[in-house]
Amino acid sequence: MTEEQRGELFEAFSQTTASTRSEYGGTGLGLVISRHFCRLMGGDLTVSSVHGQGSTFTVRLPITVVDPPHWPESTGAS
Repeated sequence: MTEEQRGELFEAFSQTTASTRSEYGGTGLGLVISRHFCRLMGGDLTVSSVHGQGSTFTVRLPITVVDPPHWPESTGAS
């Protein structure tokens, strides 16, 4: 992906090439919506790319680890 393509990647209704829509369909909203949801949850969606080699998309979301609830053991009665 070129620098210009990365710059437009998270813009609504944007696709990297004209052939993308005809080949894969879509409206160019998937990454915009995904990033928006990530940011609503306190995280982000980012991309790193080397032109001609590939791209990596990363979702980062904050989490809190909690102990699982303690459930009483079943007595076998229904």
